[in-house]
Amino acid sequence: MGILRTVGMYVLVLATALVLGGCGVPWNVVSQAAPNPMQPQSKFTVQKLSFENLQVGEKSDKQYAGEKEDKTANAWEGDKVEMSEAFAHGFTEDQAPLQAGDNGDFVVQVNCGFIEPGFYAYVASAPAEIHVRAKIMDKTGKLVDEIEIVTRSSDMAKRTRLRNAARLGGEALAKYLHKRLGL
Repeated sequence: MGILRTVGMYVLVLATALVLGGCGVPWNVVSQAAPNPMQPQSKFTVQKLSFENLQVGEKSDKQYAGEKEDKTANAWEGDKVEMSEAFAHGFTEDQAPLQAGDNGDFVVQVNCGFIEPGFYAYVASAPAEIHVRAKIMDKTGKLVDEIEIVTRSSDMAKRTRLRNAARLGGEALAKYLHKRLGL
């Protein structure tokens, strides 16, 4: 009975660790201005998600696309457009009560620098993962905050995995701003 109880306790501790391990925030703070110049009534202009200096797995974006047939390479460019739209949609869905729009008090530059497309092969799979760097600048162009957002998504289709990961990235940005503004 003692061994069964000990094994049961290890299983409980392991299960708790696995559940709680996924409860953290999906961003790392690179830098934050102190004191915080952003206020709950501040307005934010979030720029379109860019893909400058993108790495896809262990390859550059150019290498990754260059190894594809023309049809697949064109689809990859379409995937990036859809990811940008999904990121914006994710932010918009979760932005309230944040004020967003043109001519904001702060500009948020977002760049996806890393993508792991993941895979699905019936008996094995790996999630898509994206890394987005968000830089929050004041009207003069001075860096206020910088965070790196890492999100993952699983699905059978690559396009869906990537869109979902991007949408989660947009949601994470909105949540970061909520937390930073005390909303």
